[in-house]
Amino acid sequence: MIEVPGNINALIFDCDGTLVDSMPLHMEAWEFAVTKFHVPWNYNFFFSKKGMSEKDIIHLYLKEYSQDIDGNEIVKTKHDYFKQHISTVKLIDPVVDIALKYKNILPMSVASGGTKEIVTGELKATGILNLFDHILTSDDNIKPK
Repeated sequence: MIEVPGNINALIFDCDGTLVDSMPLHMEAWEFAVTKFHVPWNYNFFFSKKGMSEKDIIHLYLKEYSQDIDGNEIVKTKHDYFKQHISTVKLIDPVVDIALKYKNILPMSVASGGTKEIVTGELKATGILNLFDHILTSDDNIKPK
């Protein structure tokens, strides 16, 4: 296990792809939502944008494909699909082991480009929400990563 150096005062984790192996479900949900609105699906485009807010991603995607569709409806459809399948996400054990080891030793937070509802849902579904003092997401008024 990785030891955190003594001069570190807090730990900040990303959620998707760091604490939780949720990227396959995010991609599946994007594909479902995009194709439901009859927009061409491009896996590589979405994969290359991971970490960005969903609103930014869909705005760029619809612009790229010259689609005049309400991106908010696509994002809502993606969220609905994701929430229906959230029980399939798994922990990334080596990273979670660090969080478990340093709980009550160092303050710990999650910072994510995802929405509060989805990120909190993932952490609840995997049983690790209680490890973190703060959850910062694209819903908060912060500068994105």
